[in-house]
Amino acid sequence: MLHDLDVQVGELSTLATEVVDLARVETTREQPEPVELTELFSAAVDRVRIRAPRITFTADMEPVTVQGRPGELERVVVNVLDNAANGARPVRRCTPNCAPTARITAG
Repeated sequence: MLHDLDVQVGELSTLATEVVDLARVETTREQPEPVELTELFSAAVDRVRIRAPRITFTADMEPVTVQGRPGELERVVVNVLDNAANGARPVRRCTPNCAPTARITAG
């Protein structure tokens, strides 16, 4: 239980930092770089899994590297996964699929 609390405090701290960064007019954006999406999807699933323990996350991923801003890309994936987890209908399983064409299904 203490471990879960510690992880959630870390998540809250990350969220607060992101909100402050986004609120700054002069926010310096990350420079685009090669981003391995399987690693990014795995990190995003780990973050969302803590907030949505009732949902089973399974991933079907192939190595895909894109040029992008890692922090911004991870925020997008986390947001999509959070939206799937908090959807209007009960969701029990969420399957992010990372391949040259990425897909996230919830059901």
